[in-house]
Amino acid sequence: MKLFSFLMVVMALSVCAYSKEAPAGAKPGGSASSPVTAADSSACKPLPGEGEKVELPGGGWFTYKLGKKELGTVVLKVQVFGKDGKRTTAHDIFGSYDMPEMKGMHASGDRKFSLSKKQDYLLPVDFAMPGEWEISVSFRKAGKAVYCGYFRVTL
Repeated sequence: MKLFSFLMVVMALSVCAYSKEAPAGAKPGGSASSPVTAADSSACKPLPGEGEKVELPGGGWFTYKLGKKELGTVVLKVQVFGKDGKRTTAHDIFGSYDMPEMKGMHASGDRKFSLSKKQDYLLPVDFAMPGEWEISVSFRKAGKAVYCGYFRVTL
């Protein structure tokens, strides 16, 4: 019964988040000042496997790792490194997730990653049901979009 109630709340919130109107000049799921967002994965590049280096424009790279792939809340961790190979927190990172086969039903909308004391960017991902999920990650620096990538996972 608790799971059913939880799913109903998640679906209601997803519908509300999905139906919000975008500002003039923005792509769906994005904003006028930042046209490439995690919620608009059509402009994003496919990411390589977890733990592999992903080059960032202007130098530096990042890696990502999704916690245990199971129903419920799972944490996505992103670590960012500068040109010098040292950890950096110079970016604002946003993420979104949804089920490609049920677009909008479980859409999270853009959510900002939290920064941990260890300089890891963390995002809780709520997997509401089994199936294929697409997770998008977008990097912004000084308010401008610099990179967007996505990966898929099946539960």
